[in-house]
Amino acid sequence: MKKLNPFSLPLLLVMCLALFGCETGQVNKETKSETTASTEEASENQSGLQAGFDSDGGKACDGDNGCLRTVNFAFDSSALDQKAKDILDDNANFLKVANNGQVKVQIEGHCDERGSIQYNIALGERRAKSVKNYLVALGVNASNLSVISYGKERELATGHNEASWSKNRRANFVIE
Repeated sequence: MKKLNPFSLPLLLVMCLALFGCETGQVNKETKSETTASTEEASENQSGLQAGFDSDGGKACDGDNGCLRTVNFAFDSSALDQKAKDILDDNANFLKVANNGQVKVQIEGHCDERGSIQYNIALGERRAKSVKNYLVALGVNASNLSVISYGKERELATGHNEASWSKNRRANFVIE
């Protein structure tokens, strides 16, 4: 059996602390009291669209012009059903009006936990492109839309059942 270098264990310990210490510090910086957070959210929503706001959180809104809403997909599909098209019709109207049609939006494609990483990245991209193509067909400026796929890496629901999986099969919108 190979003997460990006497510096290996302390080095490994320091690396682990650095890795996990950064994560913990980041969470503490972002933590706010509920009162402060809700007050800030209300004032931001009143001032119009904010970069980084997303449709998953229901925060991609612009006062009376409306809001962007997330669309969901059937298992292993990037096809838009009628419910998704109805939502996207409203989203297209919002995008054509908000900021005189100059809102830049990233469309994120997501999948449930089933399937390989590579397969879900490709499926998420097909979902995001399907949404983009539909919006462009409705008159939204294609140069204001970008797509990205997160596959199964950013789930909304953490359960291992159809109710959770159906929430994770989605395309959502993030204001850039």
